[in-house]
Amino acid sequence: MVAVAAGSSSSLIIRDDHFDRARITLPAEAEPLTKFDSAIEWLLYGVLIFSPAAMGVVHSWSELIFVGLCAGIAICLALKLLVRRDLRIVWNWSYLPVGLFILLALVQLISLPSALIGAIAPQGLTLRTSLVSDLPQPTSALKRLTVSFYPLATRHDLWLMLSCATIFFAVVNVFRRRQQIRRLLFAITLVAAAVILLALLQDVARTNAIYFKWLSPSGFANSGPFANHSHFSQFMSLSIGAAIGLMLIRLREMTSLARFLPSSLGERIHLPEFRVIWLCAFVIVTGALAIFLSMSRAGITSTLLASIFIAIMMARHRRMRPQGWIMLLLALFLAAGFSYGLFSVTYDRWINAHHITSARDRWQTIRDAFTAWRTSPIVGTGLGTNAVIFPMFDRSESSAVSVYADNDYAQAAIEMGIVGLVLVLAFLTLTWINFARGIRKGASRTCVAAFGLGFGLFAVMLHGSSDYGQHIPAIGALTAITCGLLVTLSRLQPGTESTLEFLDPMITPSRFTPILRLATTVAVAFVSFYALSDLNASRQADAFANQASVIAADLEQKDWQDTNEAFAALLTAAESAVHAQPQDMTRRYWLNVYRWRSISRVTDDESGSLLMSPESTEFARQILTDLNDQRLICPTFPEPYGLAGQIEAFILEDTAAGYAHIRTAQALQPNDDLACFNVGLIDALEGRFDESIAHMQKANRLNHSMLEQAVHVYLDRVDRPDLAIAVAHGDAGWLIQVAQLLDEDHVELRKAALLEAMTLLKERCREPGATSDTFATAASLCWDHQDYVGAAEHYRRALDSDYGQVQWRVALARSLAKSGQADQAMQEARICLRLDSQTVAAQQLIQELSLQGHPSPITRDSSTSAQPPASRQ
Repeated sequence: MVAVAAGSSSSLIIRDDHFDRARITLPAEAEPLTKFDSAIEWLLYGVLIFSPAAMGVVHSWSELIFVGLCAGIAICLALKLLVRRDLRIVWNWSYLPVGLFILLALVQLISLPSALIGAIAPQGLTLRTSLVSDLPQPTSALKRLTVSFYPLATRHDLWLMLSCATIFFAVVNVFRRRQQIRRLLFAITLVAAAVILLALLQDVARTNAIYFKWLSPSGFANSGPFANHSHFSQFMSLSIGAAIGLMLIRLREMTSLARFLPSSLGERIHLPEFRVIWLCAFVIVTGALAIFLSMSRAGITSTLLASIFIAIMMARHRRMRPQGWIMLLLALFLAAGFSYGLFSVTYDRWINAHHITSARDRWQTIRDAFTAWRTSPIVGTGLGTNAVIFPMFDRSESSAVSVYADNDYAQAAIEMGIVGLVLVLAFLTLTWINFARGIRKGASRTCVAAFGLGFGLFAVMLHGSSDYGQHIPAIGALTAITCGLLVTLSRLQPGTESTLEFLDPMITPSRFTPILRLATTVAVAFVSFYALSDLNASRQADAFANQASVIAADLEQKDWQDTNEAFAALLTAAESAVHAQPQDMTRRYWLNVYRWRSISRVTDDESGSLLMSPESTEFARQILTDLNDQRLICPTFPEPYGLAGQIEAFILEDTAAGYAHIRTAQALQPNDDLACFNVGLIDALEGRFDESIAHMQKANRLNHSMLEQAVHVYLDRVDRPDLAIAVAHGDAGWLIQVAQLLDEDHVELRKAALLEAMTLLKERCREPGATSDTFATAASLCWDHQDYVGAAEHYRRALDSDYGQVQWRVALARSLAKSGQADQAMQEARICLRLDSQTVAAQQLIQELSLQGHPSPITRDSSTSAQPPASRQ
């Protein structure tokens, strides 16, 4: 047995029962840990544990806690600077791009003369001017502007950015000892193991609820505590990198102490050092498996490529070749396991039409991001403003609002301009330079961790080209830790395994006067207090907004018809949300929506039109005033334009202004189904029917429930039922739905719609890959047009793919009987009874065919003349 104990001096004693006692001497820690260092270390462990546990920190309450923990780290660093006059702050060139990036975000929040804004971003100033030019005194409103189009969003993202920067700075300056680095890597590995176990349990249980309690937005939960499988994959890639780094350290230590270890492998694997190695191996293997099971295409690709990259880097290093071959074999093993066990599942996902469309949408997003970047190409539109800038340039026809671009680099270009993107790339370049310095010191037992950390960084950089993971605090924090450790390892002097002495000159204490130290502490405390106050206001606003949404959902089920007390409760909650954060555009917009709902409850019993009293009309004017005030806060926020336009056009009878604002809302968010529908409505009212049809078709592509409302517009508002058919032209499903909506006064139009639908379905049936539902629907339409031979043919083809559909087989039997093929109809009916002996329709059909005694067609008066069932589509 081997025991390691500390002697009375700075040496370490390693006891071996099989050998005489051996003593080796290692340098002691030159600088003991302070209470501030210990506090920072524990706070960082808190960040590591809390961030993934809180679903990646995607809610306002979790952001408050996350920033609070990081603020605690910053305050401890400032207090250490204040108390310890002998403190040496580590300098690294990586601070420069981080500091300049933060400074750029601060500049974006400063109110500047509009002339300066125009010189920096002329296209952006033109856009703002055009959007608010109709407001009273637009010149005074545009006299001074911020670079950011939405300062509240910029301030919110700035707090998260500062938190991650604090983590990076703390790791570089505090984690300067081998034991600290090992503890940090162990903590990351342990947290990753817990996340992996949760993900695997969810996979086995096939649950659609995160923590088996909260429903996942994607409809299935296979990514541990994360709602998005891409975010889970990036977090796991970074964690696997930390596990690889810790395992390499342990392997190198075991190699160095091999002569003091038992000769039996069975005795060695029971040592504590080997237990950590087994834990690391578990995280590496099962973490890769969890990424594969999450079905993240970018996650799988980046993991495999990162494994190959690090294996090659290790194989090129003379002292790391054995471990490099191990990593390469591990990568090949993972690839083989993926190919054998998960290939078919993943291949189906990759070729699935929905995901092909998704990939195309992402590529379209990148191209549209380039167009959006031109709005303010130098300094960007403001950190966190993608959600209010990008939608107006989005041509992917995806109804989801792109709060984040599916590309971290593209979003950096939009929000921070070319300056911000260059700073991001500069930071990454400096980090890889630190990686290169670290691996050159691969002989060190600690620096070998750089290979594992490089694996994680390489994987998330690849993944960042197709996702926005770095905007998720759990991933951003872990990336900051990874980069900070790479900086630390790059500065480790060869041969100083216990104390990490740095290569570059440090800032001497004399440069930090007591006044400067005190000013730094006060500034850190002030910024921390301001950030926490701001995020707490956001948390309170979300809490009140959630209360309002619960009440609103109940009122919506009642068609917004309820007591005044119910609406008073709704408005109180919504007003409290706005009071907590007055600059929040979303909260203010929904408050005005609820106000409008409260005054628009009375309708005419006969016509269904809205009845407005003078008091309600005046209240509508107040709502309009508040909506216009919102536009000054963020001119590109689309929703206020739409609501304001409807009030102006249909209540205040100012159709010119109202129609203009409705069109502006659709221009700012062209993929919003309601905005497209409203523009289609006013186009129809103005007699621009071609444009109306195009907008209605797009609205229905974004939201299929819009078709029914479009039909009612053409039937009731403009008396053009033929346009209802025109909207559905070219889509069989839409044509069938329109035919069902047409009343008895439009029999010919209904027949025309069904005939076109049948023609389209027959053409689709001739294409390869047609589904059984398509054949069944075509068969049902053939029956409607008394084409019984065609109906029988298509039902047969539908049953070729889905033999057990009894109702389709009954319909086939009826079609055969109608076409004079009584013997075959009898045979199909008997098959129905073999599949389900309780099929009444098949029993009746057999009885009627038996009574006839010959294969003549069944008369139309027979009970079997009922319509065959429609498809399941």
